[in-house]
Amino acid sequence: MVEGAVEGVVKAVASARDVPPKQLDVTLQNHISGDAIRRLTNHSSTPWQLSFELPEHDITIESDGGIFVDGELEYNRFDEESEDSGLP
Repeated sequence: MVEGAVEGVVKAVASARDVPPKQLDVTLQNHISGDAIRRLTNHSSTPWQLSFELPEHDITIESDGGIFVDGELEYNRFDEESEDSGLP
């Protein structure tokens, strides 16, 4: 199953902060449009990369599924082993 990019960003930031996703104190929608992320991630004809800032973190999402927080790969939405990280 392919994880949604928005959910993947939440999981990646939670992983970087070493907290459960539900305990994050940042709301993604206050910093970037979730719809824009979804539209971009559904575009698969060419490789792409999206970078944006959250408080205390720089986030990069790549077309290959990698989600980086402060330059470190924290989550891959195509990696089945990443799926069980506590987000309902």
